[in-house]
Amino acid sequence: MPSYPHNPIDRFLQHYPADGGVDLAVLRIHLLIEELLFAIISARFPYPARIENARLTFAQKTHLAKASLHYDGSAGWIWGAIDALNSARTAMAHHLDPARTSAKVATFVKLVEAAVKQPHSQRPEGVDPLMWAGFILHDELARLGDVEGHRRNLLAGLLISYPAPPGKLPINPE
Repeated sequence: MPSYPHNPIDRFLQHYPADGGVDLAVLRIHLLIEELLFAIISARFPYPARIENARLTFAQKTHLAKASLHYDGSAGWIWGAIDALNSARTAMAHHLDPARTSAKVATFVKLVEAAVKQPHSQRPEGVDPLMWAGFILHDELARLGDVEGHRRNLLAGLLISYPAPPGKLPINPE
């Protein structure tokens, strides 16, 4: 049985909230990344069922996944982005100050956007920055962890058809 029986693009778009605000979006992205981290870890053990009940924290899963993968320096941004995402989720869960959460979310988005160098990976105008950053991180982690082949070339078509909250377009119609 594969460690991650989902297509990463489909899985992300299925669970990213069409509406629900930044808090729900951060929680969903965090859960999707955590799911991938566990899939990466599970794929490295001959008996993955034995670690399912280990109650590993997000940070522990991050460190185990990082230790289990060979990657070149170009993928190092992924771990910084995962840490920034976890920091945003923690701030949201433990502090009532929306400015603190907004700053942490902005840091996460900036880290991902700064790391994306390929023109086809740049965020299209009008696409929600948090959604884009979450998607890119999810896709790159799936690729790095080799849990399922990625198909980023399908992203534009999927984002066009993605349901937008009332009053917002996912991309500029031009």
